[in-house]
Amino acid sequence: MSESNGLATIESIDDLINVGDAAAVLEDAPQQESKRKRTGKNQKRVKVSRLKIDAGNGRIKFLADDYFDAIRSVVSQVATPQSMLGAFEWDGKSWLVGADAEVINNSKQRIEVGTTPGAKVKYFPQMVLGAIASHPTFLDGATRVNGDRTRRHLTIDIDCLALARGEELFSNLQKVKEFSKDGITYQLEWRYFIAHPEGYGAAIAAHKLIKEKDPEARQFYILDIGNGTITLTPYNCFGSKPLAGIPRSGSGGGVIAIVDKFSETANTGDHETIYLDQLRKALERSKVIDENGHKRYQAIVAGSRNDLGVNLATALQDWKDKHPATRRVLREVDDVLLDGDYVFCCGGGFEIPPIEDFVRSQFPNSDERSSAKGDRGASAEAEALPPKADRLIVLPNPGTIGLLGLAENQ
Repeated sequence: MSESNGLATIESIDDLINVGDAAAVLEDAPQQESKRKRTGKNQKRVKVSRLKIDAGNGRIKFLADDYFDAIRSVVSQVATPQSMLGAFEWDGKSWLVGADAEVINNSKQRIEVGTTPGAKVKYFPQMVLGAIASHPTFLDGATRVNGDRTRRHLTIDIDCLALARGEELFSNLQKVKEFSKDGITYQLEWRYFIAHPEGYGAAIAAHKLIKEKDPEARQFYILDIGNGTITLTPYNCFGSKPLAGIPRSGSGGGVIAIVDKFSETANTGDHETIYLDQLRKALERSKVIDENGHKRYQAIVAGSRNDLGVNLATALQDWKDKHPATRRVLREVDDVLLDGDYVFCCGGGFEIPPIEDFVRSQFPNSDERSSAKGDRGASAEAEALPPKADRLIVLPNPGTIGLLGLAENQ
């Protein structure tokens, strides 16, 4: 584990320590004992709020107090303070994060994280505060400052999924000393900031499956198709928790790239232009239709009700053949499968049936029996693990397991 300025980057839960006490490790034993005697029984117990967050290009997923939600990765600076979920004031400005940020009328600046270069790092503080402001009970854990009803204090531990360097994200987050919501100012103390590899929760779930069904396996891989990236990450599975290797990342190879290819194929010929947001929604509700053993895709566009399933099939083939990052990562997946290792799939891309179907079709040794999708318990998931010939496995709830799987770390 590496640590600096309150930041810890871990690959195993065994590395998790109280960062605030890390400096004490460097002191000799008598000094530590003396410090304990000085603080003694008078030391006040600190109330800590814990937040798990995946601030992605398409959605901000967060988990706290057994409440999970996902909001759109859209940040708007608004002219006047708002009293709604996702709204807050910080740094002398009013902000709104989530789906409402797309449609609010008094927006002075609107940032769509997935389509704005560098936004995922630059606007990370707003994304975290937006998640906190969208949680129905998170701020209830704040304590009053000197009895003042309008000022409260929060001590927060954060587990974060991030492909970017955690040090950079934490450095940005430390700029937030306080923020306001609904007339109350919250003073913030960031106690832990734990940066996990993207898909780490999925790796925990996959590690459990392998330990139960193939205890001799030495490693496995996580294939994560998110909104902005396609990533293949190796994991060592010798210990009690998975240890990540260097990810093979395909920046720009995620769902956004598929939508772009979809737009190219759908907007050919002499007809009214179909906009990206229409195609994005058509993709999200698309289906795989089986007609007498022959599969086809269905993608209905609102308004015209035209079925662009054929265009979607062409777009997915172009995504594989013409996007360098996708082509490279999928070729590496094929190498991994031919070498006899497991590949577990997660990410929002695998929530879309035609994308899952297309990816599976690229690897003929991995058939439909290898899907562990559905709301099943751990034992059912273990039973879903296929024979060694079928090693491409879509994890249950692939769009959220990367974050929800972190609950296994507790």
